[in-house]
Amino acid sequence: MNLFKKILPFISILILIIYLTFFSNKRNLNRNIESLNISFYNERSNFLNENNIIEKFNLNDLIKKKNKKNKICLDSIESLIMKNDYVNDVTLYYTFDSKLNIEINEKIPLLEVQSNQKYYLDESGKSFPILKNNPFKLPVVKGEINKDNFLDIIKFYQTISKSDFLKNELIEIFYNPNDYKIRLKSYDFIVEWGQNKSFNRKLKKLLVFCNYLNNDKKQSVYRNVNLKFKNQVVTTS
Repeated sequence: MNLFKKILPFISILILIIYLTFFSNKRNLNRNIESLNISFYNERSNFLNENNIIEKFNLNDLIKKKNKKNKICLDSIESLIMKNDYVNDVTLYYTFDSKLNIEINEKIPLLEVQSNQKYYLDESGKSFPILKNNPFKLPVVKGEINKDNFLDIIKFYQTISKSDFLKNELIEIFYNPNDYKIRLKSYDFIVEWGQNKSFNRKLKKLLVFCNYLNNDKKQSVYRNVNLKFKNQVVTTS
């Protein structure tokens, strides 16, 4: 009995806190949405802007009709926005002053594919449409390309991008199943890279060869530089 008397005040306080929290949440959900705020992750927006998001998804109706929070399904709005080709992720939440905040994380294009169709590839190997006025200067991918090898191509690009030299020089990737060729900005030859293996060895050979060309007083011209062989560089003039 004495123990019960001791813990009774704590139980009463706990019940009071639970009640006040429930009442506060219920009251908050019955409030109207006062305003809408749309932002972009890292303040980066290449494809979308606040106005076309509001217009495309009729979000202004939420404010004009003074909808209450408990009548709006955030999951439905999230699913609707996620259907946009350029959206990678979206976060929705309310603030205490009844603002609906929508934070959008756009997809980031890494490569531009020019095959039967033109499209971007992002870091997950997902494709999405190219803008009509394409503002990006991305490495172009050509060859036998389909959705089954998107991820392989992205992995190859991420591998060679570990080198600052290749990341800055790369302008084209030519893909055939499990075989890659690349074109560099400052050199006229095609680099036959082969499989996405032995990166360090192939990079070292390429750097040595490019350094040789940079100091070649004869200004020799090469059409192909083959890095597939283990201990040599095979060139075609």
